[in-house]
This record gives sequence, C-alpha cells and structure tokens, in this order.
Amino acid sequence: MKSSIKRLLFLLFIFQAQYLVSQNIPEHLIKSNRVKSIKIFDHYLKKQKIKSSRLSGYQYYNAKYQLIEKQEELKPYKYKYTYNQAGLLAKKERIDNSGNPLQIWEYFYDQQNRLIKEALLQAYSSSKTKSIKEYIYDKKNRLIEIKESMQGEAYAVTTQKFYESNELYEKVYKEKYNKSISRIERYDKCGNRIYFLNKGSFDPDWGKHQYLNLCTNLSTKSGIEIDTLRKKEQIHYVLKAKQQKSVYIYDSAGHLIEEDKYLYKKNGKVLSSDEKSFDLNGKLMHSKELFYIVQGHRGNAKRFIIRKKFEYYPNGLLHKVHWLDKRNRAYRISEYKIEYR
Repeated sequence: MKSSIKRLLFLLFIFQAQYLVSQNIPEHLIKSNRVKSIKIFDHYLKKQKIKSSRLSGYQYYNAKYQLIEKQEELKPYKYKYTYNQAGLLAKKERIDNSGNPLQIWEYFYDQQNRLIKEALLQAYSSSKTKSIKEYIYDKKNRLIEIKESMQGEAYAVTTQKFYESNELYEKVYKEKYNKSISRIERYDKCGNRIYFLNKGSFDPDWGKHQYLNLCTNLSTKSGIEIDTLRKKEQIHYVLKAKQQKSVYIYDSAGHLIEEDKYLYKKNGKVLSSDEKSFDLNGKLMHSKELFYIVQGHRGNAKRFIIRKKFEYYPNGLLHKVHWLDKRNRAYRISEYKIEYR
C-alpha cells in the first residue's frame, strides 16, 4: 500500500474517532430545558445484559446556561470556559487531571462585541509558544481577513469574499513562508461548501473537490454528474464526482430523511462512508460509518464499521446512543443523564 494512502487512512481514523466521542447538544435546547449538567455513562453489554458501566464524560453549565466545564471519553484533560460581562467567551483552558494548564485561549472583542483577537498559549511547552489571530472587518461588518502570527512573526493570512447579498462566497488561506501551501473554499448562499482545493498539506480533504449545490439549483457542474430520481414519493439527489458520491433523500414534504457520503479508491473500492437517517424534526436517528485503520509495521489496513442508533428524551435532548454490531444488537450504550435547574 502506498504511503500516501496509508497516511490518508490514518487521518480518516483520527477524524472518525474525534467525531464518535462528541455529541453536541444544541444550545437552544440547553437553555429552554434549564439544563445544569449532563453526565455520560457507558454501559457495556454481553448477551444483551449490562456487564459493566463507567462515567465517560460530562458537561457542566452555569446559571446562564453557558458551558463552563467539559470532559469527553475520560481523556487525561478537561476544558474550562470563562465568559465576560457581555456573556461572550473570554477564556478557554485545557487542563490536565492534576490541574495544570496545557493550553489557554483568550478572546478579545471590540465595542460592537465583534471578536477581534484570539491568543493561544501552549502552556505545556518550555518555550510557552504563543500564537495570535487577528480578525478584520469591512464597513458592512463582514469578516474579510484573519491574520495569524507565531511568537510575533506573521505566518498566514485568510481572506474572505462575499456575495452581493452578504453571504460568504470564498475563503482563501495562504502561508507566508511556504507559498506552496494554500487552501480555497467556496460556498453557496445557504452556507454549504460547494468547492474545495487544498494544496501542499496532507489531510483527509486533500486535493480538489466539488460538491452538490442544493441551495440555488441542480445544474450540472464541470466534472460532476447529478441524477434526480423519484422513488415512492421521495426525491433522491445523487452527486457523482471523481472518487466521490453523495446521496440526499427527501420525502414529498421536503424533509431531509437520509444523507449518505462515500469516498472511493481509484480501483472503485470504498475507502470510507458515512450514512445517516433523520426523523421529520431533523434529529439524527441512525448512522453507519465505514473506515480503515492502518495496523502493524506492514501497513495492513483493517476495516471497521460502526453502527449507531439514537434515542431522545421527550424534550428533544439526547438520551441514549446504541452502538450496534453487524446483527444490529447493542454491545455498548452511551446514556446521557441530565440534571435540571
């Protein structure tokens, strides 16, 4: 297996792993339901009976329903959040279990409460490396430039362009000392990414991609084939591009009920996939993810499939995540226990 493919598979695994341990609760549900804390317990099953359980993470909220502390998957660190008098995030800290700071983010705002500066201190390193992001706005209050510096030395700039109707159109990232590294993203007027070009750096989104634009129209783009099908009062939009396919399924009332994305190797075999189904209120009900992990010194890739089923409380908050085997039997249940004010 080529080294580039091995690196891609590894990074895909890292991305999947980070996604799997994080289930974000919508902010409006936290406030409307007066949530004080959420504790996540993992129950491990054998023959459909719970054999062991553990506290795997938590989220604590203040009286204004702002997140103030979080830990995920019993990692050896946690996050703490501090807010200013205007209710805006002022500081974010990553702290180890002994209380020592590892990273500290500080946020600064102007009189219009616009973020104008973000400082990151790598507190764990002996050199105490500090990086800065400065945010610049135009007369229409649009963020047009982000300047990044490290230890006082400028190293990257991101510029943004907008449609005449003020929606974000394009983001261009360039590094100062390594001009071979650049990234371009373009969006439709609904905020969906429709074009991506990544040069010089290696990550799961390397290369050039174009995506389906459901916001404006379904006209065929260069290099993209779009099929529109009607099946059982459903509308299927199928996007086919080089080594990619995305499928969006809507019911007759226009609700998105299924979203499937596939990435292929050049030989046509599936490299990764992400399949999701939703209820009529937009809540995620089922998901199935396929990816590979490179193992051993020979670089052999092992295939993994993760199936999940989601349950919700009557108030809309996440209650349980069922981790399913190939026979759709649960081998692990992540339970979200909620304390209210």
